[in-house]
Amino acid sequence: IVGGGPAGMQAAMVAAKRGHKVTLIEKRDELGGHVIMQCKLPGLEERHDIVRWLSLQLSKLDVDIQLHTEATAESIQAMGADAVIISTGATYSRTGISKNQLTEIPGYDLGYGHVITPEDLLLDFSRVGDKVVVYDNTSYEVGPGIAEMLADQGKEVIFVTIDSGLAMSVEELGINKVITQRLLPKIQFVNHTKLKEIDPEKCILENYYTKEVTEIPDVHNVILITSKPPHEELFHALQDKVPELHIIGDAREAKWSVFATDEAI
Repeated sequence: IVGGGPAGMQAAMVAAKRGHKVTLIEKRDELGGHVIMQCKLPGLEERHDIVRWLSLQLSKLDVDIQLHTEATAESIQAMGADAVIISTGATYSRTGISKNQLTEIPGYDLGYGHVITPEDLLLDFSRVGDKVVVYDNTSYEVGPGIAEMLADQGKEVIFVTIDSGLAMSVEELGINKVITQRLLPKIQFVNHTKLKEIDPEKCILENYYTKEVTEIPDVHNVILITSKPPHEELFHALQDKVPELHIIGDAREAKWSVFATDEAI
């Protein structure tokens, strides 16, 4: 099993309980995938419980867990497994492409850590300056969580989204109302707006409906939370090269909703 997020951990647990000899490979130094990232954010801390529980179950079973290990098609083939499960997950796009913005945002490739992703910030500990634009087109809780975390650190945060409100994907559960009440006093909120271009010292915005163009000057960092493409390359590389091949979790279909982890498991 390649990928130690919730889907890979659950697959390892079930396979081991069925009597299979299981090797679980994870490129980072801990299991948990995107849940580890989310539980670092305000209000989402309890999500670590699922990782803690799955880790406990795996510790009771004869599963060979290989952390900090990068899997390749060649290394997987060399293991001679009867079956391979790809659960390599997904990571946020560095280009700014989203369901509402189908082309790359000019300036996404500015160097020196100017434009970063949630993984850069929460897993790789990228530094950010005092004025940060958080651009979120996922309608989920990660964007507002990052904005609140940075605001609590004393940063000036401008939250930009094409949506009308915050965390609209959890509106039916009422979670967006809680997030809105917590976050709006701490940040500048710009809705119905897309990020048109990123310059080294400013962001150029465009209203989604009126097409009015405005600028945010003196921006130190931009955090892109726009889409989460699956890591499916290894699955395709192993086609017809191993006896049995499966793909699960975010690697199969990346989602962001409060039920996405349940679906992956």
